[in-house]
Amino acid sequence: MDIMKILITFWHDKKKRNKCLFAILLIVWAITFLQMMNKIFWKKDEGAVATMIVMMCPKCSIKENVPVETSAGEIKCKKCGADMGFAYKCRDCKFEYSLPEVPNVSPKATPDKLIEAQRMAKCPNCGSFNTEPISQ
Repeated sequence: MDIMKILITFWHDKKKRNKCLFAILLIVWAITFLQMMNKIFWKKDEGAVATMIVMMCPKCSIKENVPVETSAGEIKCKKCGADMGFAYKCRDCKFEYSLPEVPNVSPKATPDKLIEAQRMAKCPNCGSFNTEPISQ
């Protein structure tokens, strides 16, 4: 009960109440201001944590690491200017080659799309389907 009496007497004293409310508002404003400044001036380096994939030129076989969001044809080869594709490697013959696009097959794919995806995944050197993307 003593705490309630203190709070009631404190609340009826206008000077103390106004000072307390002003201090609370000042603290809330300061926290909000510091959070805004943190977002504006101290941004995290998002590029450092981006996942990278390997792209390869089909003409001169130059490889380049690019962010995962990059699509085939977006990146040009720095040496010859050709559109770069996704770098793939055959597990059987170790042949490295460039795919213009990644085979993407949904569960509801038509037979034509399945045949096309299978053709794209096939190694151009030995014909094996045992292929994988080249990682960094």
